[in-house]
Amino acid sequence: MEKNEINVYFFDWLEKHCKENNIIKSINLLTKTNKTWKTIDNEIIISEYPPMTTVKIKIDNQEVEASPYKTINESEKEVSKKDIKKIHNQINFSNSMLETMSKQLTRIEDKDTPSSSIVSSIPKPLVKPIYELNTHIDSLKLGNESDSKIEEIKELLSKLTLGKPSINTIDR
Repeated sequence: MEKNEINVYFFDWLEKHCKENNIIKSINLLTKTNKTWKTIDNEIIISEYPPMTTVKIKIDNQEVEASPYKTINESEKEVSKKDIKKIHNQINFSNSMLETMSKQLTRIEDKDTPSSSIVSSIPKPLVKPIYELNTHIDSLKLGNESDSKIEEIKELLSKLTLGKPSINTIDR
């Protein structure tokens, strides 16, 4: 290359090398979300979604009109071929919008799926109690004076009875 003074760019070489060796790997992580839309006036609009004007869409090497809004003359009693064409234009627009949205959803869902290297099985945790029950608590005595006070409180609580309710009631 130095003798012939040829400058080969790396990515050009890489693309050619991959084609020759049947290496099919995508290295372009950037995706183009905008699309080029051609209006009926041959104006070019670059947008993610179809513009709210009549556009030309190329389908099977044929340009088809797609329009978001069309009106039909209601004073005429018969449906003309022109009215049917207006409906087709609206259906074409709806289909192009649905196609754009489905591509977007596919792109979002592809990003959302976790890779297998990230997802791994979590080992089952060992069940270990946080604390141990103190089984000899019944034999614990606080002393004669404390024990007698506790017994006195128990007796007073057992004698305690409520007559009539005193909260949230209305006397009649």
